[in-house]
Amino acid sequence: MADALGVTIERIVEDHTLRYADEAFDVASGHIPAGTIAGVRYRVKGMVGDEAKIVLEHVEKLREDDFAELGFAGDGYRAVVDGLPGISLDLKISAPAGYTGDPVAVASAMSIVNAVPRVCAAAPGVLSLLDLPPFPSRNPAAPEFLRG
Repeated sequence: MADALGVTIERIVEDHTLRYADEAFDVASGHIPAGTIAGVRYRVKGMVGDEAKIVLEHVEKLREDDFAELGFAGDGYRAVVDGLPGISLDLKISAPAGYTGDPVAVASAMSIVNAVPRVCAAAPGVLSLLDLPPFPSRNPAAPEFLRG
C-alpha cells in the first residue's frame, strides 16, 4: 500500500479495543460466557513522523450492538479512503438462493485463483499487485455480459 501511495513508512503502531459480554449468550459456533471477549477492534498504523499515513482497521463482533458507534450493521466490509476524493464503501458479499457455501471464502479464493496465470508468467521474485497486470475473473458460469 505504501509503495502504491509513494510513502515511506517509518514505523508501525498497533492499538486495539476489546468488548466483553455483559451477559452469557449463544452463537452458531458455541456458548459465550459473561465476562469473556465478544468483540475486538484493532488498528495497524503506518506512521510517518507523528502522522498515521496508512491505517488498516479490522472489527470482529459476535453481537450486532457491539461497536455500534461505527455505524456499520451486519456482516461485511467497509473501506474508507480519506483524501481528495474521499471514498467510503460498505460491501456485503452474498450468494444465490440455495447456495450452501461461504460466499466470502469464494470471493477470497477467486482473487488468488485468477492471479495464477499472471504469477506463473512473471519473473521470479516477490511480487505485489503493483507488479502484475489486472486479472479479472473469467468465470464461465457468469452471465455473458460479465465475461467480456
